[in-house]
Amino acid sequence: MDSTASKKRLLSHIAFVSFHHGKRRFAVVFDSIFIWTVILLAVRITLIPYVRISAAAWIASAFFTLTFFFICRVVQRERFVRHKLKMRSDAREAAALFKARFDPDRLYALIKPQKGVVAAAKTDLLSADDIIEAVRENGLPLKLVTLAEPTEKAAALIERSDNGISIVSPQEHLGIALEKLYPVSEEEIDDEIIRSHREMNEKRSLGEIFLTVSRKRAVKYLLVGGGLFLFSFFMHHRLYYRLIACVSASAGGFMLFLEELPNKTGYEKKKPA
Repeated sequence: MDSTASKKRLLSHIAFVSFHHGKRRFAVVFDSIFIWTVILLAVRITLIPYVRISAAAWIASAFFTLTFFFICRVVQRERFVRHKLKMRSDAREAAALFKARFDPDRLYALIKPQKGVVAAAKTDLLSADDIIEAVRENGLPLKLVTLAEPTEKAAALIERSDNGISIVSPQEHLGIALEKLYPVSEEEIDDEIIRSHREMNEKRSLGEIFLTVSRKRAVKYLLVGGGLFLFSFFMHHRLYYRLIACVSASAGGFMLFLEELPNKTGYEKKKPA
């Protein structure tokens, strides 16, 4: 029972991190608090000319911000559900392909030769000689359905063919037939998700969490600060907007400092999961 619960927690963690492009819960919570605080203050400042009573202005600001927040949460939840479904679909295909590598004959027997499409019955590497031989027998244009990866020379040959030769994966060619040929259980799907997202399972220390900062994330904070600063020229109470812009830009600058800190200290920074 403990093992099952542990696996469910791990799968939930992987789904969360992959949905947020590698950001852990700490980073997501931090970003959310900062962004929604900025939105709340921006709404509050916008309402200053229209609502003179301070308490009423704060209540109205909180109402508009919370309404927008819940709308965003509903949209995000729907996107998260679709993300998990796609993640399981991709894992099902990957697990089926893994099985196919141990029993490729059934797979290649299912691919019927047709004009412009042929099976390259290999499981390891596809060489340039294999491609040349297939072209001699079938002509151009040609699609090669195979489990194999092209070698460097084969990839160069494909590139020089000017779209005359292409590699097609079995799942792309066969679709649902691949999954019917190699059935995959729900447990195997779970195991494939965990295996393919192994780097997300690693625990990080508090220092690594602070040092592992995305440059892209830092730039977003800087852009928000710059946008608020420019926006302030068209609004009343410019000072308030500029103060928020300064806070946002300072947060972005601090993140860029953390991004460069490992290079200066010699700390080996891990890539975000």
